[in-house]
Amino acid sequence: VACRKPYTSCQPRSAITRYPPGSRGWSSETYSSMANPEVSAQMQEFIQRESQMAQVQQMIATLTDVCWDKCVSSPGTYLSSKETTCLENCTKRFVEVTQFIMQRAAHKAGESSGF
Repeated sequence: VACRKPYTSCQPRSAITRYPPGSRGWSSETYSSMANPEVSAQMQEFIQRESQMAQVQQMIATLTDVCWDKCVSSPGTYLSSKETTCLENCTKRFVEVTQFIMQRAAHKAGESSGF
């Protein structure tokens, strides 16, 4: 059977694989891996690493926006020494404040959990 429409299946509808309702196409292997604590721990570690990377990327984006807007009045082909110094100081302050806030939040979380 020749397909005349792009992006359509050439198979008759009866030949298309169907999954049981609610399964979303997951196999029994997927369910067994969810029950495996080793895989679950690996998944949690992966999610934690990805979350940390996303936080770092968000911090860099915020840092870039804040410091660029504060220090660079009109972009040119190079940064002046004044702009470079401003960007360095702004970056240092931003990182220090972020670290302080994170340490303070961790301290508060430790106090509230009773440790």
